Amino acid sequence: MKLREFDLDKDYKEVSKWWNDWNFPVIVPQVLPPIGYIVEEGDSKICAGWVYRGTGTPMGWLEWIVSNKHIEKKKRGEGLDCLLSFVAKRADDYGWILFSSLNNESLGKRLEKYGFNKTDTSMTNYIRGV
Repeated sequence: MKLREFDLDKDYKEVSKWWNDWNFPVIVPQVLPPIGYIVEEGDSKICAGWVYRGTGTPMGWLEWIVSNKHIEKKKRGEGLDCLLSFVAKRADDYGWILFSSLNNESLGKRLEKYGFNKTDTSMTNYIRGV
């Protein structure tokens, strides 16, 4: 399994299909931050995620994590572990504090495995202009 930087031209079309497959709104390219990663094995792309970095603070936001629904569940889990372990190590190396907002219990458990602590629950997120 290999992690590499997300390439908009090379990866966006396929990752957009993943959001559709999971009944999640497709994130337009203009909203994706420059820090993005994709995990692949051979010719198969497995999952992706992005980190927004705040200016003037050590705060970062891990978001838009998505996986290829057509890959075996066990392999998707391994891909997510690859992604999250890399992002967690990168955050430690750079002194980042990472925040993530999600509504997926199994992904939440996976985040906890990499040092994330559950904070707010029963929250509704809002976004404007997308």
